[in-house]
Parts: sequence; C-alpha cells; structure tokens
Amino acid sequence: MGNLSCSSSISSIAFIVTKPLQFLIATALKNQLDARIKFKLLIINSFDGSESVSAKVVDSGLGWDSASYYQTKREAMQSLYSDRVDSVFIDSDVGFSNYVGLSLFKARFLATKIYVYEEGTGSYRDNLYSGVKSFFFKMIGCGAAFGHSLPVSGIWLYKPEKFKKKFKRYRKQIHKIEKSVFRITVENTIKLSELFNGAEIYSKINRKQNNCALYLTSWTVDKDFLKKFIDISGDKYIKPHPHLIDSQLDSSQLNSVELPSGAPAEILILAFSEKYDVVYVYHHGSSLEEYVQEFRNVVFVKI
Repeated sequence: MGNLSCSSSISSIAFIVTKPLQFLIATALKNQLDARIKFKLLIINSFDGSESVSAKVVDSGLGWDSASYYQTKREAMQSLYSDRVDSVFIDSDVGFSNYVGLSLFKARFLATKIYVYEEGTGSYRDNLYSGVKSFFFKMIGCGAAFGHSLPVSGIWLYKPEKFKKKFKRYRKQIHKIEKSVFRITVENTIKLSELFNGAEIYSKINRKQNNCALYLTSWTVDKDFLKKFIDISGDKYIKPHPHLIDSQLDSSQLNSVELPSGAPAEILILAFSEKYDVVYVYHHGSSLEEYVQEFRNVVFVKI
C-alpha cells in the first residue's frame, strides 16, 4: 500500500491524464493505494481518442470510479474547486504557468495534497532550465524540475533512488510506484484493448514476414528518416505521437501501415511481440524503452 489511506470518511483522489502512458502509470499507482478511496480520472483532450477513453473507462473494469473530460489542464483543475478531492495527482508542476495555477488552488484548499507522478523519463531531468531563469524559479518556489514547486507535497516515481541521486537536497515526499507499466499492460490486455479500440489496432497487424519494424514518430514526423524506413526489411508500421492528431502521412507510398496515434504503444508492442519473431522499434528518444524492457524479442533503435 502507498502512504495515502482513508480517514473515517471515504477520501477521494483525482488523477489528471494527458497521454496514454500516463493513464497506464496512473492505473498502476492507483492499484497500490487504499481500495476504499474514490478514484476520479480527469482526461485532457491532448491525445487522439481521449474523449472515447473518458466515456468508456468507468465501465472498463480498471477500477476508476468516475471520469471527466476537459479541453485543458486548467479546466480540469478548475473543476476541482467545486468537486472537492483530498489529493490531486498531476503530470507536471514545472514552469511558471503551472506554479501560478497550483499556488492559487493550494491557497484555496490548504488541506488538499498535490502530488506529481511519473510522466516519462522527463520526470528525472535536472536540466529543464538554466541560468537566471533557473535561479529565479528556485527563489520563488516555482518548479525548475518535476516535483519541486512550492504547492506540491511530493512525487511518485518508478525509480526514487535515481531521482534522489539527481536531487540530493530534495526534502519533499518521494514514493515508489510498485507495479510496472509492462505488468499493468500484460495483466489487463483485454480491458485495455477494449478501452483503446484494440479491434481496429489488431486488424491492421498482418504478418507477411518474420520480423517487423515500428516507427514511433515524435511530435513531428521525420521525413528524412522515412526515406530510410522504406528500405528497412520486415513488415513496416508507423505510429504517430499521441499528441499528433493528423500525421498527414501517406502510408501506402511508404509501404507501411499507419496505426492509431492514440493507441498506447505498450499495447502495440505486446501485440507485435506475440506476432513476430523480432520487433524493431525506431524512435526519437521515446520513454517507451524505459517501461517495456521485459519484452525479450523487442529491439529499440534510437534515431
């Protein structure tokens, strides 16, 4: 169990989610907390299929008591002014805009705890800001790194020791997320597939060769790499970044299959690893490699 538990009255916790990976991590984290807590999911319109996920998640069997859909993180936070919770889990407290919003919220609800939870490898970065801006942020209590802003009570991570090594003077709470993204995906494959329209995904997987190549785009599509991707052996698939609603790709000319951008790459990797002898994943520094190292027949290639 985590350190959050129910008082005499049932407590409630809200998780703000902006991308599929965060949903998986939020679900894993939620599952180690007190089962009596009411878990609210606040999904932001920042990835393809987010509205559909919001509409279906309560009935998915993944343990979410309620779900709401918002256009921005600001709208989601504002909703908590009337829909009170005991704790809020957010993806990031970094930057001045987050600092102002969180400070206003905390000033209104002093008893509500705000936690940052892992959103990817960026959660461990110590070089987001430098020079005068970094100094100024630290002086006023604004987050120059994840979990560092004044309104935040602590941070939840998969690798607390890595974080402590980077930030030796960090004095807030540091909690460990126990269940891996790999494990939460494998244990809930059917539920997650139904939630993220797995039937459409699986219908696109057509094994013609022993191996396959999967290109995970960044926020933009690397057209220079696509020229090389055409010549890579094996069945070829392209998955646009979750935030890339319209990739404007012509996959037929690339001799490849385009996959839904909103589908969690973790589910795709699982499906490919079962279908092919070897899966080659080409990426631009995606966090995915960090979370699915258990797949033995998956090879990651950073572009």
